[in-house]
Amino acid sequence: VRCLIFALFVLLLANGPAQAHRLDESYIYLNVTDTELTGRFEITGKDLGLALPQLDGNEDGLVSPDEITAGEAEIAAYLTPRLEFFTGETRHPIVMDGLSFLEAEPGTFAQLGFTIPTLGAPPKVLEVSYRFLFDGADRFHRGFALIESNPRIGIAENESSFSLIFSPG
Repeated sequence: VRCLIFALFVLLLANGPAQAHRLDESYIYLNVTDTELTGRFEITGKDLGLALPQLDGNEDGLVSPDEITAGEAEIAAYLTPRLEFFTGETRHPIVMDGLSFLEAEPGTFAQLGFTIPTLGAPPKVLEVSYRFLFDGADRFHRGFALIESNPRIGIAENESSFSLIFSPG
């Protein structure tokens, strides 16, 4: 498990360029306002199938958007404890709140929105723990966190710079 502490106002000062969506990568987009922090996962059906093989209902080796939609509650139950936010000793769990799909070069990505209702106004410093597929299902998997918007520091519609990289280990 890799936990990182980061400052929201510094996140984009030392970031690197994000690459186009690829297989074996998941993305966490975060949106900061004065009153809340929300976000979404972007994960391929292939990676969801590695984590939850039972999603592939027709056993064709592919997890389709229809199968993802049918397994939305199961996906939420899997993801919720694998992305955690902390302020000091206080844990702020995510609550899943929507599903849509993104067609990208390597395939279809499930976009799973979330809120953090106990957090309130985003603090300047958060601790983040992310553990999707880091339990041995895919030792090459990488997770990327991006600040999509943060008006506090003048960021809007960022899709090209990542702030954190998560990997097994």
